[in-house]
Order: sequence, then structure tokens, then C-alpha cells
Amino acid sequence: MNWVLALKDTLSNIAAGIMLLFLRPFRCGDFVEYGSVMGTVREVNLFTTVLETFDGLYIASPNSEVWASSITNYTRNGKRRMDILVGIDYADSMWYPASRCRPVPR
Repeated sequence: MNWVLALKDTLSNIAAGIMLLFLRPFRCGDFVEYGSVMGTVREVNLFTTVLETFDGLYIASPNSEVWASSITNYTRNGKRRMDILVGIDYADSMWYPASRCRPVPR
């Protein structure tokens, strides 16, 4: 009976790995965030998901941990919105900042 309890985590990782491979919330090369981990997906297999962070660290997380948390995929949509706050002096014309901005590439 003890061996069944020992396999519980392994079986939950396999089940989560199958769900991740089947439903594909992210693919290799996508930039994702789940829990407190953020990085580029390098590998997804039955037991673990491997990410590379901004500073070059490789993080291998159990699939049960990945599947249990909320997943944010920053790569999935091609268009992104960005809000930029610009301060304007009261003495400046309100058209001054617009004349200084370059066109946004599409």
C-alpha cells in the first residue's frame, strides 16, 4: 500500500503532462508565466516542463505544479497593447509630445 502513495506524485505529473501535451496551452519557444516562474519554454515532456529565464537559468518544474497554476502565455497573440505614461509641463503645448513621438511600427 505504501508504494501506491509513493507513486501518487509521479502519476499526477504524468496525468498533467498528458493534459499539457494534448491541450497545448503553450509550445516550445513561447514566453510564459505560471506561479512565480517566468521564462521561455524549452521542453515539455510527461514529467516536467523546462523553462529558460531572462538571466539564463533553466528551471524544470513538475507538470502537476504547472497544470495546477494559472498559465499566462505572452507569445500566443501577435498583437499586444502597451500603455505609456508621458508627463507634460504646463508651459508646453499639448501638441509638443505628439510631435516628438515617432510612428509606432505595425
